[in-house]
Amino acid sequence: MKISIRRAKNDDLDAVLSLYYDTVKIINSKHYTPEQIEAWLDDDTRPERFLQKINEQLFYVCINELDELLGFSSITKDGYLDLLYASTTHQRNGVGTLLLEQMLVASKIYKFEKIDANVSTTAVPFFLSKGFEVKNEEVAERNGVKLTYFKMIKHYVVKE
Repeated sequence: MKISIRRAKNDDLDAVLSLYYDTVKIINSKHYTPEQIEAWLDDDTRPERFLQKINEQLFYVCINELDELLGFSSITKDGYLDLLYASTTHQRNGVGTLLLEQMLVASKIYKFEKIDANVSTTAVPFFLSKGFEVKNEEVAERNGVKLTYFKMIKHYVVKE
């Protein structure tokens, strides 16, 4: 299977949202309760917020030769890794790594000294394996439901 990474387009929104919802429901259910998953996904503004991210962030999609979405990632221009998701059928086969490598290229272009990310419990081992460190554990509340996540960071030495 040939895969590639390209900048996201507005036309990718439906596929991005579908992959996001499926991944949270299926993959994150290993570490979060059904009530937490429901609270996580209950956001009527998500489509417009994701469209804004596609247009304002460095937002990339990973696709196969049939133009099927395998994953996506985005980073802000100040080094916040906002999104990194691989489809439920493409976990542990390099999609996440390729997308993260694209974010690391962006970090060199923009000379970030660090990349910050808020990471689900499910994704912590992946980020640790890629050189990120846990800064601290946090709890967010959505619709009265508490969700644990981790603030993680990766430092760089940026040279001119």
